[in-house]
Parts: sequence; C-alpha cells; structure tokens
Amino acid sequence: MTSSPGTIAQALHGSSVDMVTLQRRYGAQFAMVRKVLGVAPNAAAYLEIWPIGMRTYNVLVPNFLNLPFLLFGFGPPKATVGLAMYTASRAAGCAYCASHCCAFALRRGADEGDLVRIVGRGPASGGYSSAERSALDVAEGLGRVPGSLTPAQRDALRDSFSPADAEWLVLAVAVMGFLNKFNDTVGIPLEESMLALADEVIGPTGWTAGKHLPIPAATVTPTKPQPDRFVDLLALLLVLPSVIRADKHWT
Repeated sequence: MTSSPGTIAQALHGSSVDMVTLQRRYGAQFAMVRKVLGVAPNAAAYLEIWPIGMRTYNVLVPNFLNLPFLLFGFGPPKATVGLAMYTASRAAGCAYCASHCCAFALRRGADEGDLVRIVGRGPASGGYSSAERSALDVAEGLGRVPGSLTPAQRDALRDSFSPADAEWLVLAVAVMGFLNKFNDTVGIPLEESMLALADEVIGPTGWTAGKHLPIPAATVTPTKPQPDRFVDLLALLLVLPSVIRADKHWT
C-alpha cells in the first residue's frame, strides 16, 4: 500500500518548476529577492505551477513592502518593519515565513535579541521602544486567526507613527498574511541556509521547521546576515528597470 504524501508540496513536487527555468523567466526578480532575503525562496518553484500565482507574488511582495524605497530608509524604520513581519508570522504559526522574516529583519539591522524577545513578551518586557511595541502589538493582533487587534492597539500605532508609516507597517503585515497561509498550507520545504540560521537564532524560542524540513536535510553552517550596506543597495538599481517593466506588464 502506497502511503500518502505528508504535505501538499510533497504531492506537487513532480510538477514544481526547477530553479534553472525560474532563473531564466524571473532573473531580475530573483536578483532582487536575493539582495533582500539572501536566497531565492523554494516557494517560487510551486507558485510557478500556476504562473499567475507566481506573477501575483512578484507584484504583491515588493509593492506591499515598498521596495526598494524601504531599504533606502524611506518610510518606517526598516528594522521595525522586519520585526513586525516576524511577529505576524510567529502569531500565524508559519515556521517557513518566520525563518525568512528572521533573515529579513537581521538584514534590515534588527538585533538577534530583538527577535528572541518577541515570543512570549509581556507588558513588562524591555528592549523595545514604545513605537516598536505598538508595531509588534498590531502585527501580532493582525497575524492571529481570528484577528485580535484592539482599538487601543490601533490608536497606539497611530500615535507612534505618521499616517503613511503606519499604513506601510500594516501593509507589510498584510502581505505576510498571504505568505503565511500559502507557505504553511502547502508545506514549502525550507532552504538549507534559512533552516540553519533559524535553528541558531530563533530555535531557542521554540521555533522548529516541522513539515518545512528539507528532504533530504543537509548540515549547513549558518551565516549571519549583515545589515544592509549602501553599496549592496546600489546594486539593486541595476535590476529595477526590468522589475518595473515586468510589474507594469503583469498589471
């Protein structure tokens, strides 16, 4: 008797699109996401089974995260945006996105301690400014299903950030809502480098890869992401024209 696959990703593995083909079709987008995250996400191999899904992903994520402007310091503090995305993913229970948001936040200048303190933090927990706390509270409330955002938390966010910055923070959390549900439901296998990083940084908080464990799993020494350097951000300008052209074409 043949056993059923454990995840949707395992069931769809034979139909997933290889990275060579994805690189040919989405070279500019992959170049951008590698600069932003450090890897080309395995989720792309499954989204491209339905090309409209992959194109939608490539339109939603950079636009909801205000890329590349966020990386150059426009909008709310980018480290706070990364922490909010991570908080939402932990609240939603998506181990895949939590690992990615861990890397994203570190690359935007967040401290490892900031990530570790998020889980189980209480009103008396230190280490966050009042503005950061308001962003994390909103992210947690929006990340839960059903949502638990309160009027007081919404008001605190409005008091801590300009209307535009508050909107960008909420949009960053909102796009994680889509990514959390898709990646968790499908059971996308983690990239080895993301697994190694998450194991070391957020593993002590109770994070585990679970169904997202790569098969076969390889032992990889984690490489700590470095905060954005201006010279690295300038390299994004080389791929932006292609990314913008594709965005306009798809929309």
